[in-house]
Amino acid sequence: MRYFGKGIAPEVAIELAKAERVFIIGIVAPRPTLLLANRAACQLLADLASATGGLIWDEETRQVFSIARWQADRLDSWQGGVPDLTKHVTMHAYADPELVRIITLGMRKFGHPDLVVSNVPSQHSRAVGNFINAFLQRLGEGQKPEEGKMSLTLAEIRHQQVRESALANPGAGAKGVVAVSVKAIPPKQGDPQNVLWNLDFPEARFKQSTERTMWGMEQLFGSTDRVTMAKSGDAEMAEASARARKAFFAQEGFFRAGLPFKEHLLVKAPFTAGDKTEYMWVEITAWRQTEVEGVLSSNPQFVKTLHPGSKVSVPLVKIYDYLYYKADGTEEGNETGKVLERMGN
Repeated sequence: MRYFGKGIAPEVAIELAKAERVFIIGIVAPRPTLLLANRAACQLLADLASATGGLIWDEETRQVFSIARWQADRLDSWQGGVPDLTKHVTMHAYADPELVRIITLGMRKFGHPDLVVSNVPSQHSRAVGNFINAFLQRLGEGQKPEEGKMSLTLAEIRHQQVRESALANPGAGAKGVVAVSVKAIPPKQGDPQNVLWNLDFPEARFKQSTERTMWGMEQLFGSTDRVTMAKSGDAEMAEASARARKAFFAQEGFFRAGLPFKEHLLVKAPFTAGDKTEYMWVEITAWRQTEVEGVLSSNPQFVKTLHPGSKVSVPLVKIYDYLYYKADGTEEGNETGKVLERMGN
């Protein structure tokens, strides 16, 4: 109930375990009438739950709903015959093995494949989730890939709330448009019983999937990176780095044992291009004896051989700072960043 209950109070969850009767309803409809059939099915289930005092389990999304939450998500969220598919479909994200695999559940109800993006840096899983939401919404609204490709334009989303959410707070360089390729892939254990499409970005000129994904996110939503210049050898920065390194290595055993899911660790390290040194963030995927491995999170300004999502290694002796994002929304580290902010002010 903690993860899959929607609007379910703890005491109701206990009562659910004592349920003596279950109604199993399967609904089939011709493809051209799927939207209409879905809305009718949602109303039917709401009426049945209301008449019996029951709860509603969606087998496709593997979620259980209170009547009030079902009404809000599955019935009240429609606009002009168009559903908010983010209320009808859910996503699962999990480590696979060092990065994140994101997959939808529930698209079969609308006659569409479920969607997969693999090798997602944990720090950018929210952006990828927003991209998947926009893509599945356009599928539900009738847009179709042609020859395995589809142009996703955020401004073309018909459902007002979904469109406004997708276009909110764009970063620098956001175009709101990107070409997406789809390719059928075999399912893994636990995947939905549906056709699966892997999503990729055919116009990204990179070999590594992490680089292509990060490029796609930047095309759609822009970049939030900003460059701050600092003098080499600054004493306050050196002291901040020393504090950060001490705090970072004091927790070596904890980090080596593996971070809890939804938590991720970044390190800041110097990268050089000619006579310029650029300090950039790297999300760690593995901690070795003398170095850490990960994917570049920053957008390089001078080091043109690297790109967001590039796989890199950082010697432990070169770690300059760290940033630890926790599942509860708090973070620690970024000591040098705090100094730079004060300098900027």
